Amino acid sequence: ALVAAARAGEMEIIRIILDKECDTNYDENRNAALHVAATLGYVEIADMLIEEDVDVDALNEDGLTPLMLAIQHGKKNIVNLLVREGCDLDIQ
Repeated sequence: ALVAAARAGEMEIIRIILDKECDTNYDENRNAALHVAATLGYVEIADMLIEEDVDVDALNEDGLTPLMLAIQHGKKNIVNLLVREGCDLDIQ
């Protein structure tokens, strides 16, 4: 549910799910909600997820982190956010 809400850009739904301490599940490609927010450039959603201590260095099925996806998709604001929040810059 969290991944679907992130994909849809539904901040209120994301907040409800996070407030209920639901599992931050993955989609069929092992993308977490932060992967989706990074890919789509949803800075506010990414920031909200990071505040909830999601793993900023989580790997999806292809071995990609949210930072890698943000770079691939040209989402500079997400790149700045993830770097500022201390993501691992050495993961390859």
